[in-house]
Amino acid sequence: MNKSSKNGQKVLVILGMHRSGTSAVSRVVNLLGVDLGSSLLPPAPDNPTGFWEHKEIVEINERLFYVLGRHWTSYLTSLPDKWWLRQDIQELQQRLVGLVQRDFGQSMLWGLKDPRLCRLLPLWLRVFSQINCRAYCLHTIRNPLEVADSLGKRDRLPRNVSFILWLQHVLEAERETRDLPRTFITYDRLLEDWRSTVRGAAKAFHWDWDDAIDVVGPQVDAFLNPRMRHHDRTSNLQKDYGSMPGLVAAAYEVLVRASTGDEESLATVLDGVSLELNAGLRSSVGELVVPELESQISRSYAADADLADLNSKLTICRAELDRVAQTWSWKLTSPLRRFYDYWTRKQN
Repeated sequence: MNKSSKNGQKVLVILGMHRSGTSAVSRVVNLLGVDLGSSLLPPAPDNPTGFWEHKEIVEINERLFYVLGRHWTSYLTSLPDKWWLRQDIQELQQRLVGLVQRDFGQSMLWGLKDPRLCRLLPLWLRVFSQINCRAYCLHTIRNPLEVADSLGKRDRLPRNVSFILWLQHVLEAERETRDLPRTFITYDRLLEDWRSTVRGAAKAFHWDWDDAIDVVGPQVDAFLNPRMRHHDRTSNLQKDYGSMPGLVAAAYEVLVRASTGDEESLATVLDGVSLELNAGLRSSVGELVVPELESQISRSYAADADLADLNSKLTICRAELDRVAQTWSWKLTSPLRRFYDYWTRKQN
């Protein structure tokens, strides 16, 4: 799908499940010279050092899920077949093309980060092809138990639901990038030795950081503060494999091997995991859904899904209000609205 860029423009696509360390990766490569744009999401209590995500791109990605009748927490149903060919989706594709050309048209190396990309890649690859931009994919892998712990705290997701979501994100991201330049890193390795991690990525992509590592080293060292890490399980990795459902453990183990350069069995193992996962979800029971927890999971997920849907709609409404507030008609009629408010209060 992706063509070689005629003008040499490259995009670094940072892929990874929610709470997998993609924010840290994004800031590191940003310091190394990757343009992430100026319209970034602000920091939040669950990510005080910043998300490093383009605000408008995230809003359109959320809109894509909404149009498809899904949310990123929708784990029981896959996205519709060939969803990216739908007319309403193609309209959003053109919005993305225009946004990228506006904000990154002059950047020879820019970056894109949003965990939703793991599932939305078929459309984004069409965007890159349309603007003749070469995509390089950086997969960030984190211990799924740490991911589940973090999602349980932030989103109140049951652990088994988080496991399914983790699998869906990493499986789809890996499958869609097999024909693209890519490399895999782990969050653990990034924190342990970010210099060798980014050098390894550059080597895999056949580029360099123009000596930026030495220049920005102190800034990166200060940013990657180990105290910012929560839910750390690095000291119990082998025990953790035994604590994960078999499909999760198999996927995580082969992805960790891929981060060392060993991708020999990656596609075969993950294709097998995907088949078993889909079969389990179709039957509504499986290795990942422990029977005695099914009713609890269903109740919890229903509440979370309702809340997530409302939050998604609220985000869309806020974006639309922001857009309206910037129009000349809204600004010109501001005095009339103030007068109306004054008159209404006076009459009451």
